[in-house]
This record gives sequence, structure tokens and C-alpha cells, in this order.
Amino acid sequence: ALAVAGDDPVARADLLLRRARIWTMSGSYANAKRNISLGEKLLDPDGPPSQRRAAARLHSWRAGIAMCEGRPGEALDAAECAVREAAASNDDDALGRSYVAMDWAYHMLRQPELASHSDEALEIFERLGQLNSASDVMNNRGGYAYFAGEWDEAVSWYRRAQDASRRAGNEVHAANVGANAAEVLIGQRRYDEA
Repeated sequence: ALAVAGDDPVARADLLLRRARIWTMSGSYANAKRNISLGEKLLDPDGPPSQRRAAARLHSWRAGIAMCEGRPGEALDAAECAVREAAASNDDDALGRSYVAMDWAYHMLRQPELASHSDEALEIFERLGQLNSASDVMNNRGGYAYFAGEWDEAVSWYRRAQDASRRAGNEVHAANVGANAAEVLIGQRRYDEA
């Protein structure tokens, strides 16, 4: 596929990102990061908007991988870079993904007061019609509320995430998010609601 893309750096970077996504889904983060690095090397940081959009997508995916690996410092660095590129190139999807990674990183770094981007990420994903991504944001918000001791707020976010997952046709994620809500409710001895 790379041969078909020829010398077009954006097309090649996008193909490498697709490879990285596949490697990520299979749990091979080293291979995913290798493909992202190859894509990043193809792009000129001062290049045209199309190259900056491609860079934003690559950086936002790198931030997501760092989240999966439990590396908040790396996630934050990649997300901040992606936010700059996404804002400069008007790539809302990369911007939303970067905001998710930033807020997660701030929470993991015990700086929740700096985690202020989830509302923007949620608005972006809802506007783009990306219900699975919106559900992920809501689920994260539920987790943040849970760890802050805001039980009712956590359940509310989990229920919203469950609804979004169902509307997206993702019953597996809806069940997982429903289990999160049930865990909180059972912990409160609210068995009938769980």
C-alpha cells in the first residue's frame, strides 16, 4: 500500500497511521509506535496544513498509545504537540483525542485541577457524530468523579456513556460501562438500581 501512495507524504503518513491503529488494537504498541515514528519523519513541521493535520493525527494516536501503556508523562507530551498541530490545521478529531489524553494524563499525574478539556472533547465528538468516542469521554468523566468521591455524578456519567454506546450500536462497551455504574451502586448498597 505504501508503494501505491508514491511520494505523497500525507498519503504515506495516513497509511502508516492505519497500520499503527491495527497494531494498537492487537496490543503491539512497539510496532504501533514504530509506524507513527515513520509517519512523523515524512512530514515537514512547517509544511502545508495537510501535513500538519497528518502530524496531529499521528501525535494524538501516540498520546493514546501512551495512555494504554500507563505512561502519563509521554501521553501529555504527545497530546500537547497534537493539540498545537490540530488547532493549527483545524483537525477536530485529533483535537478531541488529544484533549482526552491530556485530561487522563493530568489525573494520573495527580493534577486533576488541570484536567479541563473533557467538555470540549465531548462537544467535538458529539458534533462529529462519533458516539463511541463521546461514550469514552463520558466513561472517563465517570471514573474521575468516582475517584473524587462524587458517586452520584459518577453514576450519571456512566449511564450517559452507556446510552451513547447503545446508540452507537456498541453493546459490548455499553455492558462494560453499565458494570462501572453497577459497581458504584453496589458499593452504596443501592442494589435495586444496580
